[in-house]
Order: sequence, then C-alpha cells, then structure tokens
Amino acid sequence: MNDAGFTVIRVEEAPGLLHWIRVVFAEREPLMVPLRDWVEFGGHTGMRLTDADVAALERCAAAGTARDRALSYLKARPRTEAQVLAYLTRRGVEEAVAQRVVADLRTQGLVDDAAYARDYAEFNGGRMSRRELAWRLRQSGVRRVDAALVVDHPEARERERAAARRLAQAYVRKHASRSADGLRHRLAAYLQRKGFPTSLILEVLREMDLDLPDLFS
Repeated sequence: MNDAGFTVIRVEEAPGLLHWIRVVFAEREPLMVPLRDWVEFGGHTGMRLTDADVAALERCAAAGTARDRALSYLKARPRTEAQVLAYLTRRGVEEAVAQRVVADLRTQGLVDDAAYARDYAEFNGGRMSRRELAWRLRQSGVRRVDAALVVDHPEARERERAAARRLAQAYVRKHASRSADGLRHRLAAYLQRKGFPTSLILEVLREMDLDLPDLFS
C-alpha cells in the first residue's frame, strides 16, 4: 500500500448483520463489508487503503447486500434464476451486480432451474395439461430445454392423464343438469381450452361413457 489513503483503526462486528464487519477509518466514515471479502482482501487493523481499495470494498458490500436480499427471497420457496434476477432488479440492485450474485448462487446450487422445473412438475403437474405446465415453467424463466425434459417425461404424461380425469369429473358434477350431447361438447371444449391433447380428451370421454366419435371431425 502507498502512504496516501485511509488508515484502518478498528475492525468490529456489524450490529445486526451476521457475517459482516464494520471497518473504522481515521480519515473517513466507517465501511460495512462482508467478512469473507475482508478476509480475501487481506484486511487488518493498521493498514492503509487507497481510493481504489475502498471502491473495491464498496463493490463487495453492494454484492453482499444483494446476496443477502437474494437469500432472504429464497427462504420462502425455490426460485428460478430469472425470478431472483428480477427481484434484485426491482430492489434497485445494478444489473451487473445482480448477475454476479445469481451466478454465485447457481455455482453453490442455491438456485437450480432444472431442479425447480422437476419440483414444480411434481407438485403442480397433476392439476394441468403438459402444455400449460410448459407455459408456466417458461413464464417462471425456466429454459426451454429444462422445461422440455420435464414436460416430455413419462411421469408428466401420467400426471396429465390424472389431471384431465380430475377436471372432467369436476366439470360433469358441476354441469350434470345439461343434456348429454351438450355436456359432451362443452366438456371437450373445456379440456381443449386447458391445453389437453385431442387423443387424451377422447380417452377421458370414453372412460366416462361420454364418447363422441365425431367430436373433432
């Protein structure tokens, strides 16, 4: 270090911030820094920091604050990289800092889009068509390739069949007073709007004794 700059006179715990420290200088206001960054920097009491050193530590502090916000956001439930990035951006974090934080979380396995897609499909796939499932995953920021791996999996097809049957049964109970022909057509149209394929709709109608061969002719 050169002689110009700021002298570190004390390093203390940061009140209310776990894994952060408060660096106290003789010539300027204290600086809050993540402990791991201070250690990597080689900081210690008595050292002198240049303007460039302080600027670098301030960038570490900005990234540390963003990381803490991201970890708090992830406590509620798993999120995709896109969701975390969007959240940090809404909180005023610079895009470059947010990108670095998300990349760090990805490396540590704290955000995993492929795992998110698998878990989402397992817990929600039984209530929707695979087409809707794919759309919802894409809306969450899951990459097309990761969404496709989940949507095209045999288990997803079975969940889709169960979802179609469940929705059809609920629809029939709700509209049982309609005529048979009207019920068949309306049920088929309802399942189509939900994104279920024609072959599955016909299969469900047959199982419910509501077969209508010319339905899609």
